[in-house]
Amino acid sequence: MNYQKLRRQSFFQLQEINFSEILAALSTDKKYDFLRNRATQISYTQFCVYAKNFCQAYFGTKKIKALDWGCGHGQNSVLLSDLGFNVQAGDIIECQSDRPLLAVKSIDFTAFNHQSRLPFDDQSFDAVFSFGVLEHVPDESASLAELNRILRPGGLFFCFNLPYFLFLGTKTGPSKG
Repeated sequence: MNYQKLRRQSFFQLQEINFSEILAALSTDKKYDFLRNRATQISYTQFCVYAKNFCQAYFGTKKIKALDWGCGHGQNSVLLSDLGFNVQAGDIIECQSDRPLLAVKSIDFTAFNHQSRLPFDDQSFDAVFSFGVLEHVPDESASLAELNRILRPGGLFFCFNLPYFLFLGTKTGPSKG
């Protein structure tokens, strides 16, 4: 497989995934403003489409068991589910909050009660996704070793969206002040 060609096809052909179902599940709470931003929607969509295309080419199947590690509100879990992944969402228990988006697709959620140990068996997942999570963990080496433990041999780890204050997805409108 020509992965460079696959990457170009995935990122340079804008994919449309309907965010209306996601947006309809949200309250007007400001914590969700970043998801109403079109740049954020496009970014998450393109990353998820690329991951789907890559996984299908790499594994040779559409049946991919994935963990959305540090799922936050669950928007990427929903997108991955819409793209055909069998998704398990999880986040640290201290980040426990209402996650109405996971109910949209009845996605299972696991609360992590340790900063690096995960409550999954060895080799449980084909792929693990990190959307803006790795930079928040207190011990990167321990977390990466644990992710490696729960990935099956030849499994894939996708790390996207390390935060950057000028990233368009973090902007919610003109600044006031």
